[in-house]
Amino acid sequence: MGLEALAFIVDGLVTACCMYIASRLSFLTIDFTSLLVVTLLVALISLIPTVGWVLGLIAWFYLLKTVAHADFKDCLWIMVTTKLVSVGVLALLTARIL
Repeated sequence: MGLEALAFIVDGLVTACCMYIASRLSFLTIDFTSLLVVTLLVALISLIPTVGWVLGLIAWFYLLKTVAHADFKDCLWIMVTTKLVSVGVLALLTARIL
């Protein structure tokens, strides 16, 4: 149980950092703590079996749009960039640990 909780927290922190960098690349100013809250809420929603990943994507888009006051294109850019970079970073961390 402890290792899964640690992996959940590390994933949330890495995703929030990547989302912060992606928001800066799209010239949006979003507070890091807001992004961390969005990331953890979306991660909790995504834990719902079967439909959680779809609900998580919808919630992520809605919360990001609400927090950033951004348009559709900017939110989509941030989401795609965040996922690509965070998957790469987590793959490197996993390869480094194992």
